[in-house]
Amino acid sequence: MKTIILGMLLLFAASMARQTSAHPHVWVDAKLSVVMEGGKATALDVTWLFDEFYSELVRGDFDQDRDGALSRTELDALVGVSAVALSAHSFFTHLRIGEERPRVVAVKEFYAGDDGLQISYRFRVPFWKPVDVVQTPLAVGLFDEGYYVAIELADKVIEVGDPACRMHPKEDLEQPLYYGLAYPTYYHLTCGSV
Repeated sequence: MKTIILGMLLLFAASMARQTSAHPHVWVDAKLSVVMEGGKATALDVTWLFDEFYSELVRGDFDQDRDGALSRTELDALVGVSAVALSAHSFFTHLRIGEERPRVVAVKEFYAGDDGLQISYRFRVPFWKPVDVVQTPLAVGLFDEGYYVAIELADKVIEVGDPACRMHPKEDLEQPLYYGLAYPTYYHLTCGSV
């Protein structure tokens, strides 16, 4: 009997070890909008909605007055900390503009919200110059290279500021995440009859 109990405990411990080392740990539902001006892409508007568990952890860290809600001052403090941390990770926003792979080191209009259940972020990624997408291929991937954060982006929440343009998803099998557990998806922008 002791052997059976010991075996069950070892199996449980091994199972827990696998679960705690499994990735991801944070889940985000994302929305993406491509800002177009004069037929050229000029920026991306990105919105994240964090899972409820992670949102509660964040609330616990930033709710300084312990009233159970994040005030505008507390949310602004969250933005300040997050902007520094995310700049080291390209804001989990990966660009392919022609042959270039620019990193996102700063964003504009970074805003955090809290509806009482989930924390949200909203920010703009401006391009350093307008991209003529007919001449220059543009693709966007929203993902964490370490796969600690899983960002889900559904096709239906991608908006393009030009009715002649569409985003087409394509999984990048040459860039595995977390030892091949997942692969990022890039959304390729095409306009007109392309």
